[in-house]
Amino acid sequence: MFGPFRRGFRPDIDDAQADRELRDARDRAVRGEWTAARDLLAATEPAAASTTQPTNEPINEPTPGFINEPTPESTPGPTSEPDAGTTTGFDVGPNAGISADPATRFTTDPTARPSADSTTSFPADPAARPSADPTTRFPADPAARFGADPGAGFPADPAARFGADPAARFGAGFTARSGAGFTARSEVGADAGSGASDRELRDRRLTVLAAAAGRELRWLAEWEAAVPDDPDAAVLRAQALLDQARSARGGGAARHTSRRQSREFERLSALATEAGRRAIRLSPADPYPWVSIAGSMFATGDRRAFMSAISEATARDPLNFEAHLSRVSFVCEKWFGSHAEMFDAARSVAAGAPPGSPVTMLPVLAHFEFALREYGFDSRDGSLSAKAAHFRRSEVAEEVAVCGAKWRAAGEPSLLGRGIMLRHWLALAHFLSARGRDDSRDLLDQIGPYLGDTPAYGYFWLRQTEGFRVVRRWAAPFQ
Repeated sequence: MFGPFRRGFRPDIDDAQADRELRDARDRAVRGEWTAARDLLAATEPAAASTTQPTNEPINEPTPGFINEPTPESTPGPTSEPDAGTTTGFDVGPNAGISADPATRFTTDPTARPSADSTTSFPADPAARPSADPTTRFPADPAARFGADPGAGFPADPAARFGADPAARFGAGFTARSGAGFTARSEVGADAGSGASDRELRDRRLTVLAAAAGRELRWLAEWEAAVPDDPDAAVLRAQALLDQARSARGGGAARHTSRRQSREFERLSALATEAGRRAIRLSPADPYPWVSIAGSMFATGDRRAFMSAISEATARDPLNFEAHLSRVSFVCEKWFGSHAEMFDAARSVAAGAPPGSPVTMLPVLAHFEFALREYGFDSRDGSLSAKAAHFRRSEVAEEVAVCGAKWRAAGEPSLLGRGIMLRHWLALAHFLSARGRDDSRDLLDQIGPYLGDTPAYGYFWLRQTEGFRVVRRWAAPFQ
C-alpha cells in the first residue's frame, strides 16, 4: 500500500497509474525502444479463451499510416490533466493530431468507402443515422422513459437480489477468479494486491500503450516495419485509431459537437474498424480487436454491428471488462439506448460473474450515468446535491455496497488492470451516498496519488482532479 495521505497532495494523472512496468515500457517505446512494448505484451499473451471458431467474414486491409500531424480543424493538443468534459463511460485518450490530408489515406466521402460488412456502412445523410443526442429519441420526462423510480427494476432489499452475506453467497474458500476465458493469475509488482488475470492486465496495458501510440506514431510504425504481421502491433494500431477518433470528437454533448468534429470522428472510427479486422485475422482468438471494433460503432450508432462485435469479444472472454464496459456505455441514454437497457446490461453481467471479477462493479457506473443524465449534464458541480440525493436513496446505496462486496469477496483486488479505477468508483459512490467514509479512506490509501483517467469524477465536477481531492478530503479530513 502507499501509506497515509500527506499535505501538498498532487494527483498523479498518468494513465499507467500504479503499473510501474507499464510506465517504463511505454516511456521507453516513445523514446524509440519499441521492443520494450512488444516484450511487455508478450509477457501476458492471451491463452485461447474458448473453442469459438474464428470469424470467416472478409477482412479489409487498413490504409498504411495514420494520424500524426495537426491541422487547424483538429481539437486542441493535450491538456495538463484529463478532459473535464469526458462523459463517454470509457477511457478517452488525450487529444491527438489530425492528418492534414486524409485523402492520402482514405477517401473523404464516407458513403463511398467500400465495406466488407454492409452493417458497418452508414447513410450519407447524418439525419438518417442514429442521433447522438438522446433527447431526439426519447421523451424529455424521465418517468416516461424509465419510470419515476430508477430502482424499480430490482427489489428494494439487496439481500433479495444477491443475498445478505458475501461469504455465504460465494464461499469462504473462494480465492480466485475462475470464470471461463481467464488465464491464471499473474502477480506483477510489489504493490499489486490480489493478482489481476493475465487477460485483464494485458487489456489494460494495450489500452495505455495504444493511447501513447495515438499521440506519437513513430515507434509503432517502426515496430510494424520491423515485424509487419505482428498481432500485438496490429491490435495497437486499431485501438490507437479509435483513441484518435474519440479525441477528434471531444467529450462534449452532441449539441456541442460540430459537424467537422463528427465527420472526423466517423472517418477515424472507420479506419479503426478496418485495422481491427486485420488484427482479427492475425490473432483470431484475441477478444481485444473486437472490443476496438465495437468502440468504433459509437460513430455510426450501428446497433447490429456493435452487438455482433461484443458477442465475438465475449465468446473469447466472457468476462472481458472492456467489452462489457463498452456495452453499458453504448446502451446508456446519452448514446443509443435508455436507462432501463443500461441497468439491465450492467446488472445481468454483474449478477452472473464470479466474485472478484471487475464486471461486478458495472452497476455502479450505471448509477453514475443515470445521475449525470437526469440531474444536470451541463451543470456538473452545480447539480452535485441533486446527484448525491440519488445515491442517498437506500436501495441505491445498498446496491453499491453489494457490488463492492462482491468485487472484493475473492480477496483485495489488484491495483493493476482496472483496480485503481474501480476503487475510485467505489470511493466516489460512498462520498455521494454519505456512507462508508472509513472504507473510502482505506480505498484511497491503497490508491495513493494515482488518478489516471477516471472519467466518473468528470460526471460530478468540472475537473477530475478536483473531484479526487474533494472525495479524499471527505474520507480523511485531518490529513
